[in-house]
Amino acid sequence: MKKLIVLVLLMICLIPKNVYSKDISTNIDKDIIQQELYKGSLLCFLYPYISNSVDEYYGYSKQFDLYDAKIISIKKTPEKFEYEIIVQVETFTGAHNPPGGIETVTVLTSPMGTKVISFSHNEE
Repeated sequence: MKKLIVLVLLMICLIPKNVYSKDISTNIDKDIIQQELYKGSLLCFLYPYISNSVDEYYGYSKQFDLYDAKIISIKKTPEKFEYEIIVQVETFTGAHNPPGGIETVTVLTSPMGTKVISFSHNEE
Protein backbone atom coordinates (compact mmCIF):
# COMPACT_ATOMS: atom_id res chain seq x y z
CA MET A 1 0.00 0.00 0.00
CA LYS A 2 2.85 2.37 0.88
CA LYS A 3 4.51 1.61 -2.44
CA LEU A 4 1.31 2.52 -4.28
CA ILE A 5 0.97 5.84 -2.46
CA VAL A 6 4.63 6.68 -3.09
CA LEU A 7 4.24 5.75 -6.75
CA VAL A 8 1.13 7.94 -7.16
CA LEU A 9 2.82 10.89 -5.44
CA LEU A 10 5.91 10.43 -7.59
CA MET A 11 3.80 10.40 -10.76
CA ILE A 12 1.95 13.54 -9.69
CA CYS A 13 5.24 15.33 -9.06
CA LEU A 14 6.86 14.20 -12.31
CA ILE A 15 4.00 14.86 -14.71
CA PRO A 16 4.53 18.31 -16.27
CA LYS A 17 1.87 20.81 -15.36
CA ASN A 18 2.83 23.52 -17.84
CA VAL A 19 0.78 24.01 -20.96
CA TYR A 20 2.96 24.84 -23.92
CA SER A 21 0.56 26.78 -26.10
CA LYS A 22 0.56 30.40 -27.08
CA ASP A 23 -2.33 32.60 -26.10
CA ILE A 24 -3.64 34.23 -29.28
CA SER A 25 -5.16 37.19 -27.47
CA THR A 26 -1.81 38.55 -26.21
CA ASN A 27 -0.91 40.15 -29.55
CA ILE A 28 -4.40 41.57 -29.94
CA ASP A 29 -4.31 42.98 -26.42
CA LYS A 30 -0.93 44.59 -27.07
CA ASP A 31 -2.24 46.22 -30.26
CA ILE A 32 -5.31 47.56 -28.47
CA ILE A 33 -3.20 48.89 -25.62
CA GLN A 34 -0.84 50.55 -28.11
CA GLN A 35 -3.77 52.19 -29.94
CA GLU A 36 -5.15 53.49 -26.65
CA LEU A 37 -1.72 54.95 -25.84
CA TYR A 38 -1.60 56.71 -29.22
CA LYS A 39 -5.11 58.09 -28.81
CA GLY A 40 -4.53 59.21 -25.22
CA SER A 41 -1.24 60.92 -25.97
CA LEU A 42 -2.68 62.70 -29.01
CA LEU A 43 -5.70 63.94 -27.04
CA CYS A 44 -3.41 65.16 -24.23
CA PHE A 45 -1.37 67.05 -26.82
CA LEU A 46 -4.49 68.62 -28.37
CA TYR A 47 -6.30 69.37 -25.09
CA PRO A 48 -5.15 73.02 -24.70
CA TYR A 49 -6.11 73.83 -28.30
CA ILE A 50 -9.54 72.23 -27.94
CA SER A 51 -10.12 73.89 -24.57
CA ASN A 52 -9.14 77.36 -25.82
CA SER A 53 -11.36 77.13 -28.89
CA VAL A 54 -14.34 75.94 -26.81
CA ASP A 55 -13.75 78.78 -24.31
CA GLU A 56 -13.56 81.33 -27.15
CA TYR A 57 -16.84 80.09 -28.64
CA TYR A 58 -18.82 80.16 -25.39
CA GLY A 59 -17.06 83.15 -23.84
CA TYR A 60 -16.46 81.22 -20.63
CA SER A 61 -14.92 77.93 -19.57
CA LYS A 62 -17.06 74.99 -20.64
CA GLN A 63 -16.42 71.41 -19.57
CA PHE A 64 -15.79 68.42 -21.81
CA ASP A 65 -14.46 64.96 -21.20
CA LEU A 66 -11.43 63.53 -23.01
CA TYR A 67 -12.65 59.98 -22.33
CA ASP A 68 -15.54 60.56 -24.72
CA ALA A 69 -13.54 62.56 -27.28
CA LYS A 70 -13.54 61.13 -30.78
CA ILE A 71 -10.70 61.49 -33.23
CA ILE A 72 -12.69 61.81 -36.44
CA SER A 73 -9.75 61.84 -38.83
CA ILE A 74 -6.05 62.42 -39.23
CA LYS A 75 -4.97 63.55 -42.68
CA LYS A 76 -1.53 64.19 -44.09
CA THR A 77 -1.31 67.50 -45.94
CA PRO A 78 0.95 67.99 -48.98
CA GLU A 79 3.53 69.66 -46.72
CA LYS A 80 6.15 67.46 -45.10
CA PHE A 81 5.32 66.47 -41.49
CA GLU A 82 2.10 68.49 -41.45
CA TYR A 83 -1.13 66.86 -40.31
CA GLU A 84 -4.75 67.91 -40.05
CA ILE A 85 -6.53 66.36 -37.08
CA ILE A 86 -10.30 66.56 -36.55
CA VAL A 87 -11.51 65.94 -32.99
CA GLN A 88 -15.07 65.93 -31.67
CA VAL A 89 -15.94 66.58 -28.02
CA GLU A 90 -19.23 66.86 -26.17
CA THR A 91 -19.52 69.84 -23.85
CA PHE A 92 -21.59 69.93 -20.68
CA THR A 93 -22.28 72.08 -17.64
CA GLY A 94 -21.87 70.77 -14.12
CA ALA A 95 -22.23 67.05 -13.61
CA HIS A 96 -22.87 66.25 -17.28
CA ASN A 97 -26.04 68.33 -17.32
CA PRO A 98 -27.46 69.88 -20.45
CA PRO A 99 -27.33 72.25 -22.22
CA GLY A 100 -24.48 70.76 -24.12
CA GLY A 101 -23.23 70.70 -27.62
CA ILE A 102 -21.02 68.73 -29.91
CA GLU A 103 -17.91 70.68 -30.81
CA THR A 104 -15.79 69.74 -33.81
CA VAL A 105 -12.29 71.18 -33.77
CA THR A 106 -9.85 70.94 -36.67
CA VAL A 107 -6.20 71.35 -35.72
CA LEU A 108 -3.24 71.73 -38.05
CA THR A 109 0.07 70.59 -36.59
CA SER A 110 3.61 70.63 -37.92
CA PRO A 111 7.12 71.12 -36.55
CA MET A 112 6.58 74.87 -37.02
CA GLY A 113 3.62 74.93 -34.64
CA THR A 114 0.07 73.87 -33.95
CA LYS A 115 -3.06 75.93 -34.51
CA VAL A 116 -6.83 75.53 -34.66
CA ILE A 117 -7.99 76.12 -38.23
CA SER A 118 -11.73 75.56 -37.77
CA PHE A 119 -14.34 75.14 -35.06
CA SER A 120 -17.96 74.14 -35.45
CA HIS A 121 -20.72 73.84 -32.86
CA ASN A 122 -23.80 71.64 -33.14
CA GLU A 123 -26.59 71.67 -30.60
CA GLU A 124 -27.22 68.31 -29.04
